[in-house]
Amino acid sequence: MKMFKRVFALALVLAMSLSLVACSGSIEGEWVMEEDGKEVTYEFGDDGKGSVKQGGVSIEFEYEVDGDEITMSMEMFGEKADAKGTFEIDGDTLTLTLDDETVELKRAE
Repeated sequence: MKMFKRVFALALVLAMSLSLVACSGSIEGEWVMEEDGKEVTYEFGDDGKGSVKQGGVSIEFEYEVDGDEITMSMEMFGEKADAKGTFEIDGDTLTLTLDDETVELKRAE
C-alpha cells in the first residue's frame, strides 16, 4: 500500500508540473513584431510547421521544440538552413533567440 501511495504521489506531482508548463503558454499560434516600420508575422502550427510573413512575402519553415529550446529549418533557393536557439513566453510576449539574435513578438489578437 505504501508503494501505491508513493507512485500515486509521484504521478500527481508529474501531472501538476505538466499543467504548469501548459499554463505558461504554447508557442503555437500567430506572433507579430515591427521591424523597420513593417509588420512581421511568425506563425507556428501545431504540426511543427510554420511561416514568417512580411510585406506579401512568406517563408515556410519546420520547427521542433524541446523544453525552452527550438530548432527551425527552412529551405531557400535549394539550400537548407537551420537555426537553433531558445524561447520564453511571458503572457502575450514571445522572446525568441536564434543564433544569438533576440526578437520580441506579441501574440496576435
